[in-house]
Amino acid sequence: MKKALFKNDYFNTLYTKMFYCIITFIATAILTRYLGTQYKGEYTWVTSVSSIIAIVAGLGIYQSIAFYRRKGEENINEQYVNMFILQALVYCVIAVVLIILFPEKTVILIAVMTIVDTISQQMNMLLLIDNIKERNRILLQGAVINFILSAVLLICAPASVVGGAAVLISTKLFYTVFYTRQMHVKINPFSVSLKKIFEKIKFGILPMFSFLLVTLNYRVDVLMLKQASNIDAVQLSYYAAGVSIAEIAWLIPDIFKEVLFSKTAKDNNYDQVSAALRISNLILVIVIAGLIVLGKPAIYILYGKSFVQSYSVTVLLFCGIPAMAWFKIINTLFVAQGKKSIGFVVLFISTTINIIANALMIPQMGISGAAIASIISYSICGLVFLIIYSKVARVSFFRLFIPTVADVKTILNRHGKEKNID
Repeated sequence: MKKALFKNDYFNTLYTKMFYCIITFIATAILTRYLGTQYKGEYTWVTSVSSIIAIVAGLGIYQSIAFYRRKGEENINEQYVNMFILQALVYCVIAVVLIILFPEKTVILIAVMTIVDTISQQMNMLLLIDNIKERNRILLQGAVINFILSAVLLICAPASVVGGAAVLISTKLFYTVFYTRQMHVKINPFSVSLKKIFEKIKFGILPMFSFLLVTLNYRVDVLMLKQASNIDAVQLSYYAAGVSIAEIAWLIPDIFKEVLFSKTAKDNNYDQVSAALRISNLILVIVIAGLIVLGKPAIYILYGKSFVQSYSVTVLLFCGIPAMAWFKIINTLFVAQGKKSIGFVVLFISTTINIIANALMIPQMGISGAAIASIISYSICGLVFLIIYSKVARVSFFRLFIPTVADVKTILNRHGKEKNID
């Protein structure tokens, strides 16, 4: 029984993410203490910009993995690994040119972080589908490295955005190298067919724009706060601390999203998607309640007295997470089914509303206005996706909220090793 449980993809991802969440949360707290209110906001802005550019740089190629795996395409892992490496080489050349033309610290940081973020994200998704358990093992190892590097930084180095970026870059390089090694393929990026590359781009470009809109939905508040005349570096740091804590909570729906990304690459699995939605709802409600009760002392202990004022905006940000979790879980299925336009249209509307709401509310309400704008945007996106899914899966809308014992059985009864298709 115990051996079978550990073979279950959800349980394997759950306990991996649980430890990953704990280690990452502590590492984030250490890094926040290192950066302080002086640099935390700027660091979050730099990572936000690089993550947005990295999505565009990826060209959506990895978004096509599940679809072509379903089609049973041969040597699929080798194809994608070499495509990703070829992309990285091209972007290295572009980055060198940009750094020569614009030799500024911010440009250098964003250029390097973008390249590393792009290939790390791509290799992560490839291994996620091919071997989720090995991917989880490497993910946990990387979290430990991130923790150690953050601690060394706090003890030994003066506060700076460069120091924080160096930790992030080092961690993602680790992920990239070990994800690639785990694929066990012949590396020859110049063997990739241009026809194959454009074929994958053609499929993945719309999901890429959808993912870009998701990220903008998460990050547009930070970008706009940075430019707001009524927001100083300290207030931006308070908001950035709330965002960092909220990102830990995002790992909860990611547990289900990642397993479903692997499973829906082979079948629709409506029962698993519905069960994942209900269980995710329950866990997030418990987490939000815990934050309301224990959040202020926890921030004081982990982040320090200077960040206690981020408590209220953190609670607001958490209120938008359940709705966006619905989107993250359901969109995994829609992408695998080839229904790319649904996510794009809904996210375009949601992100547009987010930008308008931020523009109206930040001047009047500051960082609280940015958080409320996010709640409005997330709620619209999540509710629309939930309504569409309830019709597609032919399940009552209201039945998607309350978990049952049967949901746990649905999740845990499907275990065993996935068949690799390569």
